[in-house]
Amino acid sequence: MESPLTIAGDVSVRTGNVCASSDVIIEGDVRSGMTVESPGSVIVRGTAENCAITAAGDIRIQEGVLGRGEAHIRAGANIEVGHVQSAMLEAEGSVRIGSSAMQATILSGKTVVFEGQGVLIGGLVVAKDGVYAKQAGHKGVEVWDNKKGRHKRVVEKTRVQLGLHPKTRMAYNESLASLRDAEEMASLAAKNALYLIDAGVEGISEQAMQEMQFILKLPASSALVSSLGAEAAAKTNVRLRSLIAEMALALPSPSNDSQIKDSKLRELCLQLYHLFVGNGYVAEHFAKTQGILDSPQNNLEAAFEVTELIFSGVEITLGFTELLVENKMAGAQFTLQDGKIVAQPLDDVAEES
Repeated sequence: MESPLTIAGDVSVRTGNVCASSDVIIEGDVRSGMTVESPGSVIVRGTAENCAITAAGDIRIQEGVLGRGEAHIRAGANIEVGHVQSAMLEAEGSVRIGSSAMQATILSGKTVVFEGQGVLIGGLVVAKDGVYAKQAGHKGVEVWDNKKGRHKRVVEKTRVQLGLHPKTRMAYNESLASLRDAEEMASLAAKNALYLIDAGVEGISEQAMQEMQFILKLPASSALVSSLGAEAAAKTNVRLRSLIAEMALALPSPSNDSQIKDSKLRELCLQLYHLFVGNGYVAEHFAKTQGILDSPQNNLEAAFEVTELIFSGVEITLGFTELLVENKMAGAQFTLQDGKIVAQPLDDVAEES
């Protein structure tokens, strides 16, 4: 690689954006609205404002990041910053914070370590292997509630999610949301179909009606697929498709005489089709979420360690298990044990090690 590109002062509208073919060293700040890109590493001696910095290697910002909610720092290796506020840090490797993080999103493929003051307030931290801080959360601030005519305490939500690579965590959340949508779709279609049957639908054989009612009472869900197995659930959906085809073939061509008579049957076919599609989506997204749950790449031994103080309201996720810290507590290490998140005093951890 070429010799490092050195910017003597700030990266601003005066210098223009930086798109280098080498490492980059910036002696000043990276101003708002600017971008810096490097196939190697980036070092910023000053502060990164509301900007975008991308590097295939390490990124080091000595002073810190004041992102105003839009800064995005992305590294193919590690990130090291003095402090971070209202910005996104995304590293395939580890992230090291010199003092504090406030209302930031920090994504790490390895660990996130807070040094100095070691304070994490608000925002989201997602790391595969562990998060280590001195203090997490905040006691909140008092604000006036006009509706109730009194003060109320507002606490910035602090979330820590461990055990999965951030990209895997994102894929899991998206797949889980899609699974819930598919379950809702299938359930609604089944309810509508049962309503139509109760209202009376002509042109269906008694045997087909009994089969249909059995299927409608068991719309696909993650619980059902888990109980029956994917193969049995798929067979049920295949039979549903056959019933829809039989009903569709029995429908006469539209005419003035048959329009009212056949409208319920046509609507029932439509609802059954929606159920068939919903069942298929449930099976698809259930398989995706299950694949992530069972992945050997997950690190269910990851730990969240807070050495001094953790405030109430901090939300911790280890693997796929969640815990809300309900009371302020002294330093502890949070790990997953027998399917539950356990807070172990640091003195006990030290004795065991």
